[in-house]
Amino acid sequence: MKKIILLLSFVLVLRAEFVNFSGSVNIYAEYDAINGDTLQESTSELRFNLNPTLTIYGMPLEFNLFLTSIESDLRQALNKYRIFLQPEKLLREMVHLPGFVFSISGVEIGTCYPYYSPFSLTGIPVTGGAVEVNPGPIYLAATAGRVQRGVVGSDTTDAAYERMLYAGRLGIGGKDDSHILFTFLYSGDDTTSIPPYTFPVASDSDTVEVITPQENYVVGIDLKLSLFNDNFSVESEIAASQLTDDIRMPELIMPDAPSWFSGITHPRISSSFDYAYSVKSNLYIFNTGIYGLVNMIGPGFSSFGTSNLRNDNLAYEFGLDKSLLDNNIIFTASNRREHDNLIGSKTSTTFFSSYNFNVGLNFSNLPYLQVAYTPYRESNDSLDIDRRTDILSLGTGYNFTIFNLDNSMSFYYSRQSYRETSDSNNYTSNSFSINNSIDFNFPLNISADLGIINTDYADAGERIISFDMGASYTSFERWTNTIGFNISSEGEKGSRNGVYFNSSLSIGWFGYMNFNAERNFYSGEYEEEDYDEWRIIGSILKSW
Repeated sequence: MKKIILLLSFVLVLRAEFVNFSGSVNIYAEYDAINGDTLQESTSELRFNLNPTLTIYGMPLEFNLFLTSIESDLRQALNKYRIFLQPEKLLREMVHLPGFVFSISGVEIGTCYPYYSPFSLTGIPVTGGAVEVNPGPIYLAATAGRVQRGVVGSDTTDAAYERMLYAGRLGIGGKDDSHILFTFLYSGDDTTSIPPYTFPVASDSDTVEVITPQENYVVGIDLKLSLFNDNFSVESEIAASQLTDDIRMPELIMPDAPSWFSGITHPRISSSFDYAYSVKSNLYIFNTGIYGLVNMIGPGFSSFGTSNLRNDNLAYEFGLDKSLLDNNIIFTASNRREHDNLIGSKTSTTFFSSYNFNVGLNFSNLPYLQVAYTPYRESNDSLDIDRRTDILSLGTGYNFTIFNLDNSMSFYYSRQSYRETSDSNNYTSNSFSINNSIDFNFPLNISADLGIINTDYADAGERIISFDMGASYTSFERWTNTIGFNISSEGEKGSRNGVYFNSSLSIGWFGYMNFNAERNFYSGEYEEEDYDEWRIIGSILKSW
């Protein structure tokens, strides 16, 4: 550690033309003390974030470090570090190195977030390393590391096996240009990382294992064709996966499968196989963008390199965006339709459809206007399910001067309606908010915000009224202090009142400091719901 500090100090004082040292460091502290509410607990946290960049001959070497006081072995890691090198940004005329060096798009060590494709690897944290190389027409990428650490199961923790991931891409073309790329991914659990975690079965002396060690293989091909200066493009991906729910199960005998397949993937009795594909096209002509999309994910498709991937789903989507009068008018519209039960394994099929319409008007010397309408519907061909949600929103605002004071006023309205077969769950919610900010001829700003949310249910209704007002004053062009209060009332259900203070100060070489304190009081419908809290936040940011 001392050697690293000495090296960084040396770089700081080095003023040679070919070396530049920049970056930022941030220290953040938060304390939230709650008294009286048994459903919440007092919390505190301290964070440290360091992001220095050393640039040599135009090549940046980035280092990112994030540490938090709430890091715990009882859950997945929050602390992260990353080293990122981009040799391709070296200035060729200043450094004479082999051409291959300039083809290395990036090298990452630490907590990496590689992106391959939506069906394989899409930005999940990988603690290890990643590299991208693009020499001429050849593209190559590789990633290896841990995506999940082992956590022993208990009543208060979610058990997890340690999981490793290895992925690679090889093909022709550029990642963001026309290309054909082949992807391979393997991710598997270490059966020795934690002891088996079992849970007793109700009304029985047996136990059931809560989690089992798994493994996952994904292979895919990704194609893109871009023409006419990117005004027309077609992208497509098809991928196949094998998911084994328990790698301790006996291997599956597949006499018709090639021997090399069984030798590599070792399918077992608990293994499942499936595929996914997508095709998307984009066209831009006459200031109009048009796109279409088909996306199918089989019910058994899975990838440990992605998150929030919904399988057993076929979706169609198309949309357009149009600008008029030098972008003073912008219109967008889209429609998406989906359904599940692709192989008929379920007793019913659920259908989803959604639309989105958005119009924006932004003419000089006139109030801006933004209107959006989004209806959504879900239905089922067998079950008594027919749900519909409609959301309409409108926003407008205008800047003007009155009594020699600069005013900025905005108004927002939103209406959300939910309807289903059972009237008991139906509701309609209307919300309004109006905000006005006044800048005086000296460094004082006063702003006020009034909001109303009115919700009508089948047999009841509720209204929430809130008001916030604050004043900010800037001294010496670098020290801003803000003080204000807020009130929120839910009628008989309760009320919330609070005051707040914020102070921010910029001190040249030292950096930027911010302090925020809030005092809140909540009174519920019942006395045991009452609580009060102190929330204090402080931070220091230094950039160089």
